[in-house]
Amino acid sequence: LPRMRYPAIGLLGSAALRVALPLAGLYLVMDGRWERLLIGLLGFAVARFVATRLAVPANPKPRLIP
Repeated sequence: LPRMRYPAIGLLGSAALRVALPLAGLYLVMDGRWERLLIGLLGFAVARFVATRLAVPANPKPRLIP
């Protein structure tokens, strides 16, 4: 972002892409049935929860800021 001419456009574009891809996947899985959408959303939420728990250590060491 620091090297971009318009960083706000890059930030908004990135956010839109990160929202659009999962929504497109859920739409394809849904196939017109709300039950499949509900299951897909539940699976997405569980996968996100697990991924964030694996990515962050349980007891991170505090950083000293000089």
